Amino acid sequence: MAACNGHSHGDAAAPQELEEVPAPSVADVDACRCASWHALGDLSSHTFAHRHLPLPPDFVAYLLEDGLSLAADSQAMPARIRPDIAEQMGSAFTLSDEDETDAGAEGADTAVHAEKMSFEQLRASMGGGGSESSSDGGGHSSDDDNDEGVAPVRHFPELEDAMREAIESLGGAVTPKLTWSAPKDAVWMATTNDTRCQHPAEVVLLLKASDAVAYDLQDAYAQCVDAPGDGDAGTGLKLTRDATLTLRKWAGLSPSMEFRCFVRRGNLRGVCQRDVANYYPFLPDQVNVIEEAIAVFWQEKVYGVFPLSDYVMDVYVTSQRKVKIIDFNPYGGATLPLLFDWNELDGVPGGDGAGDGTGDGAGDG
Repeated sequence: MAACNGHSHGDAAAPQELEEVPAPSVADVDACRCASWHALGDLSSHTFAHRHLPLPPDFVAYLLEDGLSLAADSQAMPARIRPDIAEQMGSAFTLSDEDETDAGAEGADTAVHAEKMSFEQLRASMGGGGSESSSDGGGHSSDDDNDEGVAPVRHFPELEDAMREAIESLGGAVTPKLTWSAPKDAVWMATTNDTRCQHPAEVVLLLKASDAVAYDLQDAYAQCVDAPGDGDAGTGLKLTRDATLTLRKWAGLSPSMEFRCFVRRGNLRGVCQRDVANYYPFLPDQVNVIEEAIAVFWQEKVYGVFPLSDYVMDVYVTSQRKVKIIDFNPYGGATLPLLFDWNELDGVPGGDGAGDGTGDGAGDG
């Protein structure tokens, strides 16, 4: 069942058939929304602490806009060590040693004058742009106060307050996910090089920079067998409404103990590591123990609760061999089979699995 040794267990020498990727239904994809499966039975008690925040349509539209501008004091950026204005002006306008006798008085006058100026006045006097505080009531800065071609700094006070309260309630650090996907592809933008966020601005930065989040908003249903096309009802099916931000308590998980589980027609068909880019030498010796822990957990806690018969479940196995749910994904579509291929998973005998189905959900692929 498991594939934890860095190789798929198929025969590499055998002729390769063209892989047929199963197409999920719209209902399958919706069943895998974080907010949906968290509400099922006691599944929520088998994952990490979290909070769900509905996203207003204007924020969703903002995530899809081109460009990103951050306020000078944004908490998404490293704290700047800023000398006082007198030091800035003294440093900027001190003349050479040869002229210091004649220029000393003028430099002192400039520094004294600078002390009486606000940072924005000083910035304007030196040719800088307008104040970031000159925003209108619509949650963004006025276009007149921004340089041509530079996106305005946007603010969403109510959402930011809700995020701030959620972060505090979850211990001060969270990892974000938008409906289905975490913005892992945007960690290069983060100062911590991971998805750990302590401030709303860090959450917004990751969401805004993530292609995975943009995919969720625009193309999450693109590979569904029953999704309407652009010609049906005028538009394709997109996540422009009911988008939800899930903030999960930060836990610093080790990638080596994250696993992807494949359930087909109500049977657990395969388990493999999620981090397929790395080989973990200790995993092969633990395959049987890990497989048993996951299989027992799935049988006792997930089977009969999650409504689909075909799905993919991502889990984390703790050092005490307790299993925690990370996520559910549709079987096929945009979900990656990692160390397996879909034909291989379809060809694995069902054995003594839990039955022919796990509920009434449409999910035959």
